[in-house]
Amino acid sequence: MRIHTKLSLTKINDALLKMKQAGVIDDGMMFLEFDRHGSRSRAHAFEVKIGAYPGDVEDSHPTRQVHGGYYIAPTYDEWGWFLAAVFAADPEAKAGPYTSEKDFQKQTRYRFVAPDFWQTAGSPGYDPYPIKYTNRRGQEQRLSWQEWENQRAYFTPKEQDSATSAPRNFQLAA
Repeated sequence: MRIHTKLSLTKINDALLKMKQAGVIDDGMMFLEFDRHGSRSRAHAFEVKIGAYPGDVEDSHPTRQVHGGYYIAPTYDEWGWFLAAVFAADPEAKAGPYTSEKDFQKQTRYRFVAPDFWQTAGSPGYDPYPIKYTNRRGQEQRLSWQEWENQRAYFTPKEQDSATSAPRNFQLAA
């Protein structure tokens, strides 16, 4: 996947490491391809391929053949969490079909929003009710991530599209 971003190679690597530490990406996953390219829209562009070699991850991952060898492909969720970390560090990045963090979250229906355990109460910028949406009566409502996950199936598509994340719940370390 090609990622256009202002982030450095190190920050992109930090995104993968942070998600592995959080337990949402298998420990055996790594960059199988990491090439720098030019970008007309951002400071950098990187072509990245995430995967693992057989035996390095659980057997639940699909296997792909590439360049005469086999590698274990990441799951949809592992790609999603990696991209969530990239977009958290650079909300204006472009990756694959996603033109920004807001577009990524909207297209994935907020599936890859950083859970509350990545930020604790009392830390700078913490907001216990980071989801804002407009209800059927036109009133703005605020929900916690847990409330959003529990209730969003009952929201109309218009209400889901109006939802925005207030302060960012996740930042890569400087």
